[in-house]
Amino acid sequence: MTIKKTPQANMEKQKSTFFLLGTAIVLSFVLIAFEWSTNELKDNPFLNSGWESFDVEEIPQTIEKEPEPEPIQMPVFAELINIIDDSSLATNVFDLFSGDPGNLPDLSIFIYNPVPRDTTPLEPDHFVSVEEMPEFRGGDLNKFNQWVNERIRYPEIPKQNGIQGRVVIGFMIEPDGSVSNVKVIKGVDHYLDEEALRVVSSSPAWTPGRHNARPVRVRFFLPISFRLQ
Repeated sequence: MTIKKTPQANMEKQKSTFFLLGTAIVLSFVLIAFEWSTNELKDNPFLNSGWESFDVEEIPQTIEKEPEPEPIQMPVFAELINIIDDSSLATNVFDLFSGDPGNLPDLSIFIYNPVPRDTTPLEPDHFVSVEEMPEFRGGDLNKFNQWVNERIRYPEIPKQNGIQGRVVIGFMIEPDGSVSNVKVIKGVDHYLDEEALRVVSSSPAWTPGRHNARPVRVRFFLPISFRLQ
């Protein structure tokens, strides 16, 4: 059996009326909230404390000055004056014009006698080029180079390691024709350098060089090449 509502119990007709009434009530509460005021703000000590009456103290800016240097006091030296009695000097004065030569002192110790200097120019310890250059068995440095190459033996260690190059030897020919001061000027390997020194040091005597008709020391430089075939 279906239950039917009466026209008086139908709430759908009053739906709009209740909506408008609710809206009005909500707006009333909103307006009351905005207009609500309290006395607490008036009694707030922080709002009426009179901040504007405070004076701000200005602190002056200070500039630190550098201390002035103290004046340098110059030391005062006392001048010492030794007063000599003139009467004591009278006994030591001699008369150069008295006419008596016996009163004259010996002045020879005051005469400067310069020692004569030897102005002969010094000759150098050795020469590189002279009027008559030293000769090796009737030839020049090329003749000696050929003699050295005939006696050079390639050391085994540098030969096995494939080391080769040119060693420059410096030596002196003394006034008696002997060879001295044999040195390595430019080396390649220890064993190659030692072999070059050995052969040059074993050189026989040379015909010495001459300069101004007298035998002198002459310096030579000999390059010795070590090449693998």
